[in-house]
Amino acid sequence: MRIGLIARADNTGLGIQSKGFFDHIPCKALVIDCGLLADQQTEILKLHMDRFPGQKVYQMQPGHRITGGIPLEIMEEFIKDIDILFAMETPYDYNIISLCRNRGVKTILQLNYEFLDYPSNLPFPDLLAAPSVWHYDDIPNPKKFLPVPVNTNHFKPEKKFRTFIHNAGRPAIHDRNGTVAFMNALQYVNSEVNVIINSQIPLSFNHITRNPKVNLISTFGTKLNYYENYTGGVFVIPRKYGGLCLPMNEAIGAGMPVISTHISPNNAWLPGEWLAEASYSRILQSKRKVEVFEPDPYRIASIMNLFCDEDFYNHAVEKALAIREAISWESLLPMYHKTFEDLIA
Repeated sequence: MRIGLIARADNTGLGIQSKGFFDHIPCKALVIDCGLLADQQTEILKLHMDRFPGQKVYQMQPGHRITGGIPLEIMEEFIKDIDILFAMETPYDYNIISLCRNRGVKTILQLNYEFLDYPSNLPFPDLLAAPSVWHYDDIPNPKKFLPVPVNTNHFKPEKKFRTFIHNAGRPAIHDRNGTVAFMNALQYVNSEVNVIINSQIPLSFNHITRNPKVNLISTFGTKLNYYENYTGGVFVIPRKYGGLCLPMNEAIGAGMPVISTHISPNNAWLPGEWLAEASYSRILQSKRKVEVFEPDPYRIASIMNLFCDEDFYNHAVEKALAIREAISWESLLPMYHKTFEDLIA
């Protein structure tokens, strides 16, 4: 079975997904270089072709179109000797799906629901692979739940009692990672704790109420290796909306319990005692309409306070390690192989 992957080789989430797939599933890759589309994200979009040795690169041009954006000869050359084409979020040029169908090549698009281009008149893949159960019923058929595995070999789980880490990244619209709610929650923490906030842009803390019990450390910049962000303790990411959350998966991969919000898809796979209530806030119009929820800072702090009990923390680490095994590449790889086999059967 010959697999072709449309990949990214940068430090975006799609780059991390691509690298994990490439390292665990024998395939050839067409690497999409988005560097010319950068504004302030030049470091994030920097190409790391050492992660995809010997693979073909296509550099997207300003004004790129999702139909007719990649030269025909590049697409035809790439798909001529594969059985399945796998893409994440977008194929970058939907004509490649039509080309594959004409050549008898099956296509899989592992979607992110808020950026899903269907229903539309665009060429439709043979399978839509949902990385989470978020809005699963709203995804058109044919579809399958196909979670994104974590490369657990990158992590060495380490216990750090009363240490909490939050990744703000580059804040998405409506503060998707709940950074503001997390900052506001710190005033209600009633034990001495260390709090680390990682961000890719400078953050201001002038608006938050200072708590003398909280030793707050803020780091700024893009780490070369994403797994350097997960150094033990408890990961806090009170997400307001969204399906696949790589930082959440990666934290579990590092054996870290995760405090998040009691909304889909978090409440489908994380223990309920780790999840803070969140109330409906608004509708976000992306390519699809999605609901946005507002986390309760006091509830976030209440759960942080629970984690300041050593027995509670130790039991939570045990649960995180069990979930870690379930979402590893070793555990989920057979699901990918079966998906491929069923598609070409």
